[in-house]
Amino acid sequence: MEHAFTPAATIALAASATSVRKAITSAEGQVMVYNLGSVPVFVAFGSSTVTAAVANTASTTSKNGFPLHDSQRILITPPKNATHVAVITNSAAATSAKVYVTAGYGSL
Repeated sequence: MEHAFTPAATIALAASATSVRKAITSAEGQVMVYNLGSVPVFVAFGSSTVTAAVANTASTTSKNGFPLHDSQRILITPPKNATHVAVITNSAAATSAKVYVTAGYGSL
């Protein structure tokens, strides 16, 4: 039986054309990422030095971030040792985006 998502703590990031990062409360369960902005963002998980990058070539790997469209949310299990999350918008976009990251357990 699946359990409904139970949130633990939420952080907010202001995504722009420069990668920004914050520590996440817990990456031992799932993390819901919600892009409240009007432009797509790229999201990456990793250590305290993680940097998100816009995927613009075929050689860009998933370690640089995955896309999250405007007004979209996704529930994922981040890498086991991830302590931080980073976000960035497409450098061509002049608009910033508010991104909420909520640690918790369960499914949507």
